[in-house]
Amino acid sequence: MIHFRLISICMAVLFLASIPLGSADGRSVDDLVGVFSIEKTIKISSSSACFNSQGNSNLEGPISYPALSSDSQPPNLLGFDLEPKVVDTSTSSQNITLTARVVDDWSGLRAEGGDGSDKVSKVTFVSPTGSHRAVATINPSDLISCDDLDGVYRASITLPQGSEKGAWMLESLNLTDRGGNVRTFRRDDLISEGFPAEFLVN
Repeated sequence: MIHFRLISICMAVLFLASIPLGSADGRSVDDLVGVFSIEKTIKISSSSACFNSQGNSNLEGPISYPALSSDSQPPNLLGFDLEPKVVDTSTSSQNITLTARVVDDWSGLRAEGGDGSDKVSKVTFVSPTGSHRAVATINPSDLISCDDLDGVYRASITLPQGSEKGAWMLESLNLTDRGGNVRTFRRDDLISEGFPAEFLVN
């Protein structure tokens, strides 16, 4: 939200032409010159202004952008976290919440099954033996802060009761935009950025 204040100085020439100097009521020429202000509010949506220094959203809700044929760059990952990082599924199923900050240059994330293709943004973890996988999809509807071009998304993985114990490692994190562009991150990619890439099942 940017405020522009347009200051207009009202010219007194028209008034002075009809009112003699040193008028009877004692007012000076300066009294006849007024300064008036008009305030106009202009909304500008910009991904660069989306997050302030505290990381909070300055926009009231998500903004949708159409996918065009000129969209040729895949989304990128600027942040990732998961909670909790340790779960116990011995007596019940458990949920792990994934939070990701994703940026895109044009169209934003593709919705799951939006065009019948299997291209979708998703996070996949693999069990210690490699025999089980846990997958969370990330859809535009999962946006919790900011907008389609620079936003924070929240999704979840549900681990069933009795899930395989040990460290479940991130196998891949795929980000797909409405233009069909895909970027894939592996475990080492997240680790190199300081993002968590595993959770533990006790």
